[in-house]
Amino acid sequence: MTQDELRAELALLIGEPVVFTRLAINTLIVYFCGEPGDETVRSTWLDPPWRYERDQRVVLGSTDLYLDGDDPDPEKEREAEWTRRCNIIHQLDTAKLESIDVDEVSADLVMRFSGDQVLRQFSSSGLVGDADWIYRNHPKQLTVEVSPARIKVLPQ
Repeated sequence: MTQDELRAELALLIGEPVVFTRLAINTLIVYFCGEPGDETVRSTWLDPPWRYERDQRVVLGSTDLYLDGDDPDPEKEREAEWTRRCNIIHQLDTAKLESIDVDEVSADLVMRFSGDQVLRQFSSSGLVGDADWIYRNHPKQLTVEVSPARIKVLPQ
């Protein structure tokens, strides 16, 4: 898949509302056109590093989901803090995607949503060929891994 073909595929999401967001540790999955498991669902999987911006300021980043020694200690407080941080990203739920772009050199992904919200996934290495982010289109049975090194369509 070429970068132009990927951009054309992603452009089909413009105007679609976010149906569901999920955090899997610090990987952010954004679902469009259906919930997880639906036949109609399309999604983006953003591996770290990524950040969420609202009203032109950074409000959450993938590293904010690591609770370490400086964070609340008792288990109950840590769980409450984890939930509070996770709930920040759920503000994206129902926001409409206004634009989506893939940087030609770095393969960084920028998704702009209604309500002055932005998700940015950015590459932190040019040496590693692992996927920085993944696009899935269930109806087309299409899965695409993207990194600065390559755009790879996975066999179904």
